[in-house]
Amino acid sequence: MTHKKYHPVLAILTLFVGILFPSNAFCAPGDLYETDLGSGTVFKFASDGTKTSFVSGLIAPTGLAFDGKGNVFISDTGSGTIVKVAPDGTQNVFAVIQNDGPIGIAFDASGNLYVGLFNGGVVLRITPA
Repeated sequence: MTHKKYHPVLAILTLFVGILFPSNAFCAPGDLYETDLGSGTVFKFASDGTKTSFVSGLIAPTGLAFDGKGNVFISDTGSGTIVKVAPDGTQNVFAVIQNDGPIGIAFDASGNLYVGLFNGGVVLRITPA
């Protein structure tokens, strides 16, 4: 894991944006996923507008990212973890980052996962290896 430091104000701003504006992400054409910080749930909206609970029981989900294999990764700031949900619905903890509070996450074209941390204004890079 490698990381690059950013200004702490950027990390705080990212947190407030995540709280005020829930994180949305698209996967399959027409599907929309949304984190709900208050309920600890990730909702899925189908193309017809049907809303279902996709993942629940999280403490404070704040970010979503999809890899090239259809897996959904969720940053749970409250538990300090990144949760991976496979296409078959299997869930497991992908990474534990307890002391820093993962906020936003994103993949690049090479499959690297970038994790923005609340504490310290740091962005971690997790390689596919």
